[in-house]
Amino acid sequence: MKPSTFVVALCALCCWGTVASAQYVWQYVTPEQAVQKVREILGEGSNAPIEIKHIAPPSARPGIDVQHMLECNRRRFLICAYNINHWSWLWSYSSQEFYDEPLSEEMLLRRAIGEERALAIARSYMQAHYPFPKLLNHVEVRKFAGIGNAPSLYGVRFWQRFSNGVYGPSRCAVDVDVVYGRITGARCVYYPVLVSINPALNAEQAFAAAAQQLQLSNPEAGALYGIRVTPPDPFGWETLAYELDIYGSDEEHGRLGYACLVDGFTGALLWWDILMGSSSGKTRPIRAQTVIPGKSLQVEWNGQKLPLNRPAIDIGGQAYLWAGYLADRGKPGSLRWEQSGRLVITGRGVMLQKGSNEYQIKGKTFRASEPARVIGGRLYVPLDVVQRVLGAQVSYDHVKRVVTIRARG
Repeated sequence: MKPSTFVVALCALCCWGTVASAQYVWQYVTPEQAVQKVREILGEGSNAPIEIKHIAPPSARPGIDVQHMLECNRRRFLICAYNINHWSWLWSYSSQEFYDEPLSEEMLLRRAIGEERALAIARSYMQAHYPFPKLLNHVEVRKFAGIGNAPSLYGVRFWQRFSNGVYGPSRCAVDVDVVYGRITGARCVYYPVLVSINPALNAEQAFAAAAQQLQLSNPEAGALYGIRVTPPDPFGWETLAYELDIYGSDEEHGRLGYACLVDGFTGALLWWDILMGSSSGKTRPIRAQTVIPGKSLQVEWNGQKLPLNRPAIDIGGQAYLWAGYLADRGKPGSLRWEQSGRLVITGRGVMLQKGSNEYQIKGKTFRASEPARVIGGRLYVPLDVVQRVLGAQVSYDHVKRVVTIRARG
């Protein structure tokens, strides 16, 4: 896994363990709650004024990149506007030297604390600030040289790794100054795991899928950094993704390297970018795969294509839509997963149960043509449920593999 990805997974859909019986995927964080969270991070006895730089409005679409920004005591705090347990802060070095005294390179080396001491400092901080510290069962420590006014530091990263090697969407990172042992920055990210942690594709198939979609000739597999649960999208939707490098040639650019995220269920190319430099390092030819990556159905909602992965699937010639789309298209606080395997959509008063044909809308029971199904950790419902819940016109074009929804509002 790349150094930038440090994760902790809580639990799989329908198996919440002992942490909680029900949780919201997104819930708006008010300005007052953001200020209170900064106070908690700073610790007891801190009465310094907190300056609010930016507050994301409640009308903003939920997502991990929608943030409140606050400042206090030369620290900048970023708090996710829809998850109080997703925050970070960083020491500001722009106006003042970090060290209390001039230190030469020789003095820095002589006074530097060891890795073991830095790990102990970081672990203590993590245990005090992370909501579920016992879940973090893996740790990595790296040393980084200082740049400009920024000091040299140890970067300590905590996460949970499942027994099959899959990493979750959550993590905790703590940076420790090498001289004073001060915490110079921290990042806390917690999300429940709402997707299966067992991929349908192996790593070799993921490489082949990336090469196929990038249309590369003579493709070679580069580094495989691991497989992880992606953070939730605006609908609270996660997936498994292989993180890998691949090399090959195309007609326009010649031979290049590509960093890729490949869906672990369908093989869809979720993201890619060209790697810096032309050296491919250690590579190996990609073996031809007989398994063709699966493709989900495209969904058009009021004339707009939904750009997300696996919004709908075809089972025996019948289309099923992911149940999260029934929640006012990502309205914050409207999705709640329960330990029993039930999905509650509070905004519409809908209750769905995996494996059951029956569902409720505001207390009234209806019967679907087919039961709700969990595929790859996600709950899917037949289109007649979508039509009744949304009061929408819904159709499925088998040839074009497109589900069309015309909904009010």
